[in-house]
Amino acid sequence: MNRRNIAALAILGIAVVGFHADVAVAQTGACCNAGNCTEESEGTCTSGGGYYAGDGTDCVGTDCTVEACCNGGNCTDVSVAQCTAE
Repeated sequence: MNRRNIAALAILGIAVVGFHADVAVAQTGACCNAGNCTEESEGTCTSGGGYYAGDGTDCVGTDCTVEACCNGGNCTDVSVAQCTAE
């Protein structure tokens, strides 16, 4: 039985018991991009040029402020969250 059949049965008020749809749900987390924070999937974040702080992270606990980050004499402007992770 596919999802379309189950949806049709549900509309008709017919209960479907014991069916489990194996649907992968994308994990989301904080995404820093140009000093702004959004909560989205890693793929969406990185494809837009952002830094993904990890699954389950949120914008409340992630500092996306852009500052100079220096490692080994090389400095780049990145989010505080990304600099701390490097």
